[in-house]
Amino acid sequence: MSHQRQDFRFSTAPAENRVTLALVGAVVLVAVACSFTPLAQYLVVGSHPALAWEFWRPVLYAFTSSGLIQAAINGVILYLMGRGLENELGGAHLAGAFVLCGLGGATAMTVLGPPVALDGAICGVFGIVAGYAVLKYRAQHDIRADIILLTLMVVYSIVVGSQNWIGELGGIAVGVGLGALFAYSPWSKRASRLKLGAIGVALLCLALMGATWALGA
Repeated sequence: MSHQRQDFRFSTAPAENRVTLALVGAVVLVAVACSFTPLAQYLVVGSHPALAWEFWRPVLYAFTSSGLIQAAINGVILYLMGRGLENELGGAHLAGAFVLCGLGGATAMTVLGPPVALDGAICGVFGIVAGYAVLKYRAQHDIRADIILLTLMVVYSIVVGSQNWIGELGGIAVGVGLGALFAYSPWSKRASRLKLGAIGVALLCLALMGATWALGA
């Protein structure tokens, strides 16, 4: 019905955190495994021709970190932001958004980034922060702190000479897009539009990487 809930409002139900905790645990476990096993060489992404057509790399990129300390930082931010989004999106949608933001970061790193990179969790985290900021903006909350945080972190990556900022922007772009799709869709069409948007993002990312690999062959 046309008068059905159209505007986004934050839920007043108790915050869920089971999927958020599972994502945090996965990020930490992958970082531990990469530190003590050769797993990292199978998860890196980048512009190196040897990584072409290995689609599992960008799909799993959201769970990678450059080290244990970075994994801990990623986990803390993901937990703080993920709980709120899990309450609004649901656990499955949160997990999907996190993976897609990592995929966006992997796409940016493949198309424009260095030969190899292994810090996809920060792309997923920044995407979650950006998506949450869109929801807060739609609910007429102050998002200046979110914008400042994202800006400072991206600028920091640039200043220290890291090329992670390329992937971070990719994750942010996907997060903003998914957040806007959810926040600005009518209630009755929200779930279907979010699914279609997620499929569209995944296909676009894979197409961009495929084109890059084909041209580099």
